Amino acid sequence: MSENSAVHRFTTHRRTITETDIVTFVNVVGLHEPFFIDMEYIKENMSEEHRERFAPGPMIVSIGMGLVAPIVLG
Repeated sequence: MSENSAVHRFTTHRRTITETDIVTFVNVVGLHEPFFIDMEYIKENMSEEHRERFAPGPMIVSIGMGLVAPIVLG
């Protein structure tokens, strides 16, 4: 970051992402990849620190946009 770069900080509502949220998002948008729908595949093919269900990137971006939207809209 350069000296002239502006840093913006926002305080938003908190949101805990649950397994139900992930499963619902994956099914709604059709991300039927084994990484998102098959827990046995994850346990067999992922390293130990990644053996839990994880949220896809588009879901994180969507939630982030939803949390920031009220601030941006004023």
